[in-house]
Parts: sequence; C-alpha cells; structure tokens
Amino acid sequence: PAVAGSGPRPAPGYTAVNAVIDKKEDGPGCRCGHTLTAVPAVGEEGSPGYVGPRLILFGGATALEGNSATPPSSAGSAGIRLAGATADVHCYDVLSNKWSRLTPLGEPPSPRAAHVATAVGTMVVIQGGIGPAGLSAEDLHVLDLTQQRPRWHR
Repeated sequence: PAVAGSGPRPAPGYTAVNAVIDKKEDGPGCRCGHTLTAVPAVGEEGSPGYVGPRLILFGGATALEGNSATPPSSAGSAGIRLAGATADVHCYDVLSNKWSRLTPLGEPPSPRAAHVATAVGTMVVIQGGIGPAGLSAEDLHVLDLTQQRPRWHR
C-alpha cells in the first residue's frame, strides 16, 4: 500500500463491459463533448414503477472539422470545431447492462456539445454548450426522469 504523500499512485484499474444494444440507434456511437450523468433509481425495488440506476448520455458532436495544425488565416481562427452536434438522449441501464435511446416529451434543448450536466435527484440539468448557432449560454433545461416517460422542461 502507498503511503500518503509518497508520490504518484497508479490509476485505478477498470474492466471493459460489453453492453447490450438491441438496435444500432439505441447505442450512442462515437462522439465527443457529450455528458454522461449518473441518475439514481426511481421507486421501490420490486414495485411495478421501479426503474433502476442509470447513466444518461446527452448531446455531443459526432464529427470534427478543421485542423489544429493549420495556421490562423485572415478569414478566421485555426483549430478544430465541433460538427454534427446532437440533442440525442441515450440511457445505460446499470442493472441490465443495456443501452436504449430515449425520446422525452416536451421541448428538447437545441443540439449541442461542450455543455454541462448534473443530476439533481432523478432529474438531469443541462446548461450551456456550443451548437450550430454558436454558444448556448443563456438556456437551462431539465430532463425529468421521475415518471415512466421522461420529459424536458426549459
């Protein structure tokens, strides 16, 4: 065992998990700039309305444009830009090891990446980010997962 203050410790190990994806659209696919938020179970275990603990993946970019090695031009700054921003919601059920795509009721946030998300009980709060229209700094959305059918609230 390492002694406190004795220098760097090795990173914790992990195990790769082969999750179940019934249909291709259920899985989130390759993306960057998304959020993955842990949400606790809803209801009492064994009751009809029980939903186990989940990970909620929101948004992200499915492509990159540009090249960070390109020098800046007079037309704009160099660098990599996010492209293919999404407003997709995917759910990983921790107990069943299964991905699914959610289609919440209500008005969803605009497609975005590089946003922030946090769980407040069984709700996921989404704020900010970068989308096709630029910064999304002035909006706040809540994905309410307390009911059988998730719902967006602005």
